[in-house]
Amino acid sequence: MPTLTQALKQQGQIDSNVVTFRLSHSSEESDMIVGGEDTSYRKGDFNWHPLESQSYWLIAVDSIKLGGAVVATNVKGIVDTGTSLMVGGENTIGKIASTTVNQDCSTDASTLPEVVFTIGGVE
Repeated sequence: MPTLTQALKQQGQIDSNVVTFRLSHSSEESDMIVGGEDTSYRKGDFNWHPLESQSYWLIAVDSIKLGGAVVATNVKGIVDTGTSLMVGGENTIGKIASTTVNQDCSTDASTLPEVVFTIGGVE
């Protein structure tokens, strides 16, 4: 049975079998586009990664860095635009969660340590 986007593409109702999201953390609106994308929001090329499980959007994550320091390697991650959670063990996400930040994050997030996920060799 085809997915929704596969069926819409087969019927000629959309140009591309792609669903894109723009998630805003400020007062801007977020968007979901079925059948394409708004390239003005994209900062690079799409990177495609194989699923590790058909039951979730589970992918292999090469590494997680916090402020330039690697805190985890060779872990699994679930790509889910419907959640804001990061869940993991004490030696992975626990290291990120235990980081102390002495600032009001609601007013200026520019000095927070950067969290970088490397997936398929791409940061």
